[in-house]
Amino acid sequence: MAQNLNGKTAIVTGAGSGINFCFARLLLSRGVNVLVADLALRPEAKELIDTHSKDSPRAVYLKTDVTSWLDLSRTFKVAHDEFGGVDIVCPGAGIPEPPSSNFWRPPGQPPSQDDPQSNHYACLDINITHPICVTQLAISYFLSAKPKVSPTNPKSIIHISSIARVHGLCSRARMPQNSLILINTKIDPTPYLAEPYPISVGSNVHLISILRC
Repeated sequence: MAQNLNGKTAIVTGAGSGINFCFARLLLSRGVNVLVADLALRPEAKELIDTHSKDSPRAVYLKTDVTSWLDLSRTFKVAHDEFGGVDIVCPGAGIPEPPSSNFWRPPGQPPSQDDPQSNHYACLDINITHPICVTQLAISYFLSAKPKVSPTNPKSIIHISSIARVHGLCSRARMPQNSLILINTKIDPTPYLAEPYPISVGSNVHLISILRC
């Protein structure tokens, strides 16, 4: 899985703050161009993008609603137009079950902001549906990439999930229960794992889940 990252391009959703901002900053430090896809930027994220707006590696911000398939599709087009392709995709955006979209506060009951007529929960749309959609888009993009995916042109999908608030309860992590997980965590993950290995999706396309706390 070791890759030469210099000159690669990444799409990172939720990189306007938090873990995903730190990941985007790390990628830039390794020579990776980054498309930051988020609804808004914290000051440190704006400063990072301004710093990398001209010289390589570059960072570009695209305002993105991760619950919108059209917005998510647009990230690939913009990244391709700006950088010539996409090599790494991280659907990292997520919310920690806020009062506005929470199991204990049904839609239509304040402070929930979920619309009882919509049949959607924002928390699930962001934390579950969005990474599924991005993964579908990424696999489709990678498998039709030119030049073709190969050992010298590998592609990666990286899922990042935080369990800091619950100290190790995998049921509250932003990750499908049946995911195969590459663990980087301060707690013993063994009770929560099926197999700690990355998933290969076709030749030289890899799907990795990183559980962080």
